[in-house]
Amino acid sequence: MSNRKAFEEELNELKVELVRMCRITEEMIIDSIEALIKKDGQLAASVPPRDREVDEFELDIERKCMRILLRRQPVADDFREVSTALKLITDIERIGDQASDIAEIVLSFNGENYIKELVHLKAMGELVVKMVRSSVDSFIRSDVKLADEIIASDDTLDKLFLVVKEELIELIGEKASGESSVGIEISGEAAAEPEAEKTPGKGKKVLVSILVIILALAVAAGTFFLVKYQRDKKAAEALANTAPETTSEETTVPPEISKDTVPLSVFMRNEAVNGIDKDDLARAAEDAASAASQGDNAANENALPEYIVLNGVKTEAKKALAKIVAADVDDSYNSEAIKADAVAVYTYLKYRNTNFNVSGLNAAETVSDNILNAVSEVFGEYVVYNGQPAFTPTFKLSAGKTTSADVVFGNSFPYLKTVDSASDKNADGYKTEITLTSGELKELANKFDSSINLSGSAKDWVKVTKHDGAISTGVGYVETVNVGGKEISGYKFACELLENKIPSYCFAVSYTSSGDTFKITSYGSGFGVGMSLAGANKMAADGSTYAQILAKYYPGTNLS
Repeated sequence: MSNRKAFEEELNELKVELVRMCRITEEMIIDSIEALIKKDGQLAASVPPRDREVDEFELDIERKCMRILLRRQPVADDFREVSTALKLITDIERIGDQASDIAEIVLSFNGENYIKELVHLKAMGELVVKMVRSSVDSFIRSDVKLADEIIASDDTLDKLFLVVKEELIELIGEKASGESSVGIEISGEAAAEPEAEKTPGKGKKVLVSILVIILALAVAAGTFFLVKYQRDKKAAEALANTAPETTSEETTVPPEISKDTVPLSVFMRNEAVNGIDKDDLARAAEDAASAASQGDNAANENALPEYIVLNGVKTEAKKALAKIVAADVDDSYNSEAIKADAVAVYTYLKYRNTNFNVSGLNAAETVSDNILNAVSEVFGEYVVYNGQPAFTPTFKLSAGKTTSADVVFGNSFPYLKTVDSASDKNADGYKTEITLTSGELKELANKFDSSINLSGSAKDWVKVTKHDGAISTGVGYVETVNVGGKEISGYKFACELLENKIPSYCFAVSYTSSGDTFKITSYGSGFGVGMSLAGANKMAADGSTYAQILAKYYPGTNLS
């Protein structure tokens, strides 16, 4: 059994247990609310024992997650799925605790009459159950639309919360003002009023309301993480859009710079083709003018920055750098590989010469101590060529070799030439194959450029006209493709025409007349220029230092 298949089976087993844990928790919520409304002590008594079952599920799933992380060392989407499961079980277990607490308070009522009919609390309970179920379902199915629906449900829940809160405030106010002797004490003790006017258990009802509200809020807190996970995943897939046969997160890049944040490799490719972002240059000019007017000498190019303006937010420099790195690699990477990436990123920020103003770049919200420590160890080091900061692109996975910058970017750099990275051939996601009918390809081509004429024999529609032979004499990183008599670049074919259906510029196209289909086979993930992160990680695992890694992928450069 392949490592990939074994990982998928372990992940599926984990998800099955997660669903079972969730279903038990749902039943606990349903039964605790029903017991509350019907004053059913027997039903309430059945809830707390199930909390122990939920606790056991939490421990078992946690062990499975840690075993996957330690043995499989997942990356990208795989790592996020496992880490999300870890966060989920904590929230689900807390929800089970709240349901158990409500049931125990119901038992303490012993059939006492309620202040009023529990209409809103019943509605809250029903909505909470739906939110819990939808949250886990959205995670299992990677359903972003369902996750967004949870947000809408949360708005309804908030409104019910306010209604219940106002009712409680009104009742407490009536007691305090003496307008009505309702006999409520937050402590649960009987109010000091005539015996005939006391209503049994009214103080406890306040507590019940509060507990139900806490339950709802606990669910809302848990679902927020899920919604964010799904939205982040959707954004990554929209930018990378790897083929279903792979698990690669990062792929080829769009033709123009987006003002929305994009992965680092995408960001670098865009600026290599289109130039440095004008807004960042403008802000850098403003900073320089301000420093000059104040006689500030801190603009010295050799001075370490105190902060980086990252996506419009002024952030302490080491932390900002760590956030960029953490969006590029994760804790599964060897520390020397993380250091190499940190130096490459810092170098690129200096190369841009925008006084460390950078906008539109993916950045992690939180950073692990492991990544922050690695970044801190090499902070301020950068790659130089002829005494100047080098252009240091990175990407996920090569085709076994990197390619020269002129093939993909159209610009030549002496230190961005073909470098062997043979270990990448053994990485997950190395080879991707997609199949398109002639009709599907024609539709994509016409959508890309209506002037393209795909007529005659389909076998002549697409021809790779220039590549670097990275795989063989017949296959490599593609510089140009002829589509219906029109010459376009490899990146436009992969990114624009095929709409990122393949993850690499290293590809081959073949036609089968019997099925009237085109098979497009790609190798690696990313544009293939500069440092392969997979290759860097393998070098680090084999004992190479970050300096040795950088020297290999940027030959002819030095560290400063």
